[in-house]
Amino acid sequence: MKTLRILPALALLALPILAPGTTARAVVLSSLSSVPTENVNINIATQALTAEGVARNAEVRYYNAENLRTITQTFTWNSTLNMTGIGLLIAPDQGSKFSNNQTYALDIQELGTGRTVTSNIATVEFTLTSSLVAAEKLLYFSFDSPLSLMNTQLYGFNLRPTQAVNNNRLSLAVSGTPTGTDSVGNIRTGTVASLVAGESYGNQIPDGFAFFTTTAPVPELGVTVALLGGAAILAALVLRRRK
Repeated sequence: MKTLRILPALALLALPILAPGTTARAVVLSSLSSVPTENVNINIATQALTAEGVARNAEVRYYNAENLRTITQTFTWNSTLNMTGIGLLIAPDQGSKFSNNQTYALDIQELGTGRTVTSNIATVEFTLTSSLVAAEKLLYFSFDSPLSLMNTQLYGFNLRPTQAVNNNRLSLAVSGTPTGTDSVGNIRTGTVASLVAGESYGNQIPDGFAFFTTTAPVPELGVTVALLGGAAILAALVLRRRK
């Protein structure tokens, strides 16, 4: 027998204004307990610990113009298939630091020598709800249509809050798996704007953030997208089969 359950913790995304050359995208956000077992091509979603056994993390926040931080992460695409989603591991110390909904943006960008931006592949804007932010869970971004990436090409993503919300903090886990000189994380301060062509992603966090990418939709998520007046309304349904 089939049962139908509507996921309450899914976020709406619409991108009404685009930079030149950027493709409009929508995403569905979900909270996963573990990395999917299939169709994952990059997986460094493991938590790094200090010598004292404390989990390493970095916070994303936008309290005001003087107190804000965004993160970037580079990666080499290792598949001939398209990217369907990205998942980020939330650190164990998250607790109740993220108590209010907040608007965010996620940029996917092609990088060149010195981790500098050569082009913007896609930018998605969304509301991150507090119900999606839970310690040691995976925040998963599922694109409404896959991103066409080139095998062996260097890319990066930039996660950034776009709305100032005092005391709201998203704590992301640093990876326990070194990813090489061209796959590193970085913390940006002083701006929540997207990086533009010629700007570098930096390398403050050599091990990078704990994340994974997918080349097919996560099996348990079925997504319906409707467009009304330029806004994307997303309803996500989960179908579970029971014998």
